[in-house]
Order: sequence, then structure tokens, then C-alpha cells
Amino acid sequence: MKKILTLLCTLLFGVQIGFSQSTKPITGLSDERETVYAFVDAHILIEPGKWLENATLLIRKEKIIAVGSSVNIPTNAIIYNLKGQYIYPSFIDAYTDYGQAETKIESRQNRRERGPQSESSTPGAVSWNQAIHPEFNSYVSFDVD
Repeated sequence: MKKILTLLCTLLFGVQIGFSQSTKPITGLSDERETVYAFVDAHILIEPGKWLENATLLIRKEKIIAVGSSVNIPTNAIIYNLKGQYIYPSFIDAYTDYGQAETKIESRQNRRERGPQSESSTPGAVSWNQAIHPEFNSYVSFDVD
């Protein structure tokens, strides 16, 4: 009985070690560190018409955790001094066409005639997904109309 109990405990311990760490690569952009960013001495717009002067903004894991004039900054925070700079609430809409020229859409038949996606005419290294263009800078083609 003692041998069976020892064997079961050993197997349980072995299974627990096997599942304790993630070995799969993370798909997409990700950072597992618990980094806190502190933006200090900035003018921060918190709502329309309401400003905080010389305020601090704390961000952890892409989320705002504190904003104000008397915020306690953690000791491990990465501090950016933004004296005289402004912080506005905003978001990025990846699916908008605001400021971009009208895109010409090819017919389905023309796309087939170009050949498989693996045959690229782009010089240099390319991604497996040719719809991704890291060399394109949207700010260059942005035009407020």
C-alpha cells in the first residue's frame, strides 16, 4: 500500500511539474512582465474642459491604474518626465479610412491571375501573410480632407 501511495504521489507531482509552465509561443504581441509606466508632470485632459496640471498617469498591462496630482508611484515603475507636454484620451481605430486615399479594389479574377501568394514580387524578406505591410507608414499618406 505504501508503494502504491508513493507511486501515485510521484506521478501527481510529475504531472503538476509538466503543466506548471507554458511552452507554447504566444501568438501576436504580448509582454508577460508586470511593468508599470509613470508619466509625470504632464497636463492631462480627463474629461472635456477639465485639466489636471502637473499630474501623473500610471499604466500597467495596457490599462490606466491611476491618474491625478498626488499619485503614489511604485518603486519599480519606468518614469517618463513629460514637463510641458499634454496627454489626451484617445484610441486607434484600425478599420477606419479617415485620412487615407481611396483604395482601388481588384476584381477576383485579376487576383487569381497573379499566382499563388507564395510567389512574391516584393524584394527582400516578406511575411507569410502578404496582406501585412510593415514597410508602410500611414502617417506619410495621411491627408486631412
